[in-house]
Amino acid sequence: MQPKISIVTITFNSEKTLERTIQSVISQDYENVEYIIVDGASNDKTLDIIKSYADKGITSWISEPDKGISDAFNKGISLATGEIIGIINSDDGLEAGALRAVAEAYEPDVDVYRGNIYFWNTDSGAKIREVPSMSFPFSKQVNISHQGTFVAKAAYEKYGVFNVDYKYSMDYDILLRFEKAGAKFKYVDATLAYFTIGGLTFTSYSSERRKETETIMRSHGAKPWHIWRFRILKYTKNFIKKHVNIDLLLRLRHRKD
Repeated sequence: MQPKISIVTITFNSEKTLERTIQSVISQDYENVEYIIVDGASNDKTLDIIKSYADKGITSWISEPDKGISDAFNKGISLATGEIIGIINSDDGLEAGALRAVAEAYEPDVDVYRGNIYFWNTDSGAKIREVPSMSFPFSKQVNISHQGTFVAKAAYEKYGVFNVDYKYSMDYDILLRFEKAGAKFKYVDATLAYFTIGGLTFTSYSSERRKETETIMRSHGAKPWHIWRFRILKYTKNFIKKHVNIDLLLRLRHRKD
């Protein structure tokens, strides 16, 4: 069976990177795909780029103000008609053969498919592979990158969509929620997407994001020592990031690969 796969790209003022993302989707060697772009009312050349591809692989698009990333994700999910939904932001992209790999892994009772991703330092060109976590214990560091995550439409309908109250760690929340509800996860042994980083992107971890992540952890039953462990880990990483080359940090983080 070749399931219909819906890809959602959310964007806002992304004229510098959006075309690369679009091309990574429409160049896939898989035909049963739906491509949806949700734009947050951009005021640069983003809409011109979208319109230039409107008849070259984009199935549908909207451009309107939203309440943040989670809200934009949810708009895309509501528009999707495929059995499986993937979300690729306008800074990131699919690897060649990604959709075919997901389709070959398809099983009607699987809720979440997770494959490998690349962290791509666009400043240096370095690429480091990340293998996804398939469970999310508070006592361990987990890899939650949504770029390599594909979710059954039925799973969103059963377990719910992204919490619009969260602005940074909504993907962590939804994975915890799915796991707690008993969703079935499946590992896809392929590199499905890349996540682009630059010096600022990787070295910054705001206090707002940390506080939100801690709120999410508490809401899912984390103990005080889990929170302190997480906090110490983040403070330590932020200190190191200011003094160590970004590519070395990536290699240390993914040393098992």
